[in-house]
Amino acid sequence: METVCDPMTNQAEERLLTRQELSLRWSCGLSTLKRFEKRGVLKPIVLGSKVVRYKLSDVVRTEQEGEEDRSDSAA
Repeated sequence: METVCDPMTNQAEERLLTRQELSLRWSCGLSTLKRFEKRGVLKPIVLGSKVVRYKLSDVVRTEQEGEEDRSDSAA
């Protein structure tokens, strides 16, 4: 997990991905990400009316769960 330290509070803050960054990482469209949100696959962090982010740790966990699902179905 990638973290950033806030110098004012000395607390670690987790890296957040934008919708654009995640759509590039997963090679999918923004509508697909929105569909994943509605299905509960992704948990968005809403920071404003049009500002949405995703925790990198949630993204990695979702990727790992997807890999496990694919390996289970191949067996």
